[in-house]
Amino acid sequence: MADTLLNNIIPEFRNEDLGAILNANPMGDLKYRIHFPTEYKTDLTFGSLEGETGAKVKAPIVAMDSDVVLRAREKAEAIKGEMPKVEVGRRKTERDFFRLNDLRNAVRNNPGNQSVKLQLVNKIYDDSVFVVDSVNATMEYMAKSLLSKGYYEAEGGIRVDFSVQVVEASLDWFAPANAQTFNPIKELQDIQKIAMAKGFRYMRAMMDLSTFNQFAASPSVVKFTASFAQNALGLAQTPTLAQVNSALAAQNLPVIEIWESYINDEGKDGVLTSMSGWELGNIHLSGTMDFGTTQYTISPEASIDLNETSKTTTNEFILVSTIAKAAPMQVLTKGLAFATPVLNNVKQKLILKTKLK
Repeated sequence: MADTLLNNIIPEFRNEDLGAILNANPMGDLKYRIHFPTEYKTDLTFGSLEGETGAKVKAPIVAMDSDVVLRAREKAEAIKGEMPKVEVGRRKTERDFFRLNDLRNAVRNNPGNQSVKLQLVNKIYDDSVFVVDSVNATMEYMAKSLLSKGYYEAEGGIRVDFSVQVVEASLDWFAPANAQTFNPIKELQDIQKIAMAKGFRYMRAMMDLSTFNQFAASPSVVKFTASFAQNALGLAQTPTLAQVNSALAAQNLPVIEIWESYINDEGKDGVLTSMSGWELGNIHLSGTMDFGTTQYTISPEASIDLNETSKTTTNEFILVSTIAKAAPMQVLTKGLAFATPVLNNVKQKLILKTKLK
């Protein structure tokens, strides 16, 4: 399959326009850059993560006594020198080029119609927007998994585990039998007492919306947040997040934040599955005001000039490259990022597991 100049297939394509479109593309509900601000690293490998953070990097699990155990062990060592990578590709084929020609004709026949022009622009650059959105969605999923479970899985099934302490609640908050007796306030008080004995206190408690709704429905929380008069008259109601946090802060307990976002995972059959990435019932408690960073390095591809390739770096570290192929005619767009979420100050972090079944 021979390479060809991109403009031979899509003459309207301009790298400057692509950069402008990508820079104007919003993050939507994704919050990983808020909770894990970006940090550039000159040396970013799984090995450097182990050395600097203490995270444990493990290769995909292989069944014991199989004939690939030795190879798996070798792979576990080999991946230490690899860089954490997220990569997504999308391809335009002949069917898409027919659609492009239809839109070109519509623009010529309706020169004053801005909607038609916008459709043509979207069709030219939609794959680039898609791969950037996909890389960001993957980073969101990894960050939420890391915060709610203490580990995430990278491409190829590689697990990066930061060994965050995990403790179980005294009762399952989600079990109907415990609806009237589970006590989130006492759980937080006990955890905070242990932390303060170690010389720090938990300041932030991150959870998803479903876990917060369960938290707020507890009779102990309703009573904790209500006024004296409301409790005396039996008028207490399920509190809002603001009411909960006001009461928690007054007792030097960690204030709650909700991380609620969803991404769509597209299967090989094209079916989309909505995923959160957050482990239901888990609460991440942090003794520092920051959770961590999104560490990244710049792909070497960004500085290699190939005439047949259009490329641009957006969102600090996502390299978008587009290359045209002939016979059959197609355009391949790829989004690539060497990046990973990293937890800071792991010894002052704890995951409270409240859904026990």
